[in-house]
Amino acid sequence: MEKGRSSKSSTKFQPSREFRKETIGNRYSTCREDIAEVATADIEPCPLIPDYKTPTVSTLPIIVQTPDAHFCIDGWNLIEQAKAAGRATIRCHIYHITEHSNIELAIRRTAIRVMPQGGKCLYAELIRNTSRLYQALLDKLDDLVMFAHGGVRRGDGYIDSSENNIRLVLAERLGKSPNTISKYLQHGNYLNNEMLQTLINDNVKKGFFEAIQKDKQRLIDELKSQQKADDEIADAVSIRVLSLLKDFQASAPPEIVSDPTDPDEPPANENQPQSDPVRSPSDKPIPHKHWSGNPSAALEKQPSEDEIIQEFKNIGHSLIETAENQKLTTSKRIELFFNQIIRQSELIQHLKHLLAQQSTKPENQA
Repeated sequence: MEKGRSSKSSTKFQPSREFRKETIGNRYSTCREDIAEVATADIEPCPLIPDYKTPTVSTLPIIVQTPDAHFCIDGWNLIEQAKAAGRATIRCHIYHITEHSNIELAIRRTAIRVMPQGGKCLYAELIRNTSRLYQALLDKLDDLVMFAHGGVRRGDGYIDSSENNIRLVLAERLGKSPNTISKYLQHGNYLNNEMLQTLINDNVKKGFFEAIQKDKQRLIDELKSQQKADDEIADAVSIRVLSLLKDFQASAPPEIVSDPTDPDEPPANENQPQSDPVRSPSDKPIPHKHWSGNPSAALEKQPSEDEIIQEFKNIGHSLIETAENQKLTTSKRIELFFNQIIRQSELIQHLKHLLAQQSTKPENQA
């Protein structure tokens, strides 16, 4: 450490002009990608980073070719097997870079088991895709074992529960713990396609899904107790979530809005049957204060019951105008109707708040 310089910086890292220029130039970016035969004698281990304990899932060794040599960043065991079998060449997946750097090779060797080949998706996309996979596999229960490549890695096998078996298959194929798969399914449960697309378009982070989960599950349980159809539940839940999203985006704490991480949960006892993953919440405690709505709501003047009723009347007039306006496109009409439904949901919440205040007033006065 340089004399007089603290080991901890109090200022945020700011890249220099030279750093930014070098990054733009990207000296070590991939200039070409091939699948081709390479002489086994010409392939060298990756420097700095040791070989992985678990074998690669790739059917080909993954190689980076620099001006110096061919370096294996994953699948060294496949090269050793080829040498042991007396093969002079082996088919490889090759990334070509124009300059050599041991650090670049080490970065790529580390990233090959961390960064997905196509890059990371948004959290809301992960929720949507996992939910769709779950439903697709639920429709294919007879062929479920065909989608489990190599068997369940975190347990001894399947149990007598179709929901749990699907969870195990998704955990194996997506490289997550079954508990994390359950969390994804809970977060996507009873959200219709339009709501999921809205969450994706707004790049909604994991913190939002965690913050609203209890409120969302209570609504689902209430609607199920009323024996509502699944489509009705999905529409009602989606409307509630959209209303919460607007409130959330306006007032949520920064650590929830900006949290981009998705740490996998450590696997529990994976051999035990687990409850329906789209039904029972089992989220880990959130390390920050739980968000339960607009934190400034209590400070704002709440509308009176007469004001709420008047706004319902205004919405009624607006609904009629929207229905009778022949110049509106169908998509615009749907958008306006949907916004009016959301506003009605917000007004109902205000009425519930007033009702709760009325029920607690005698107790407070006492």
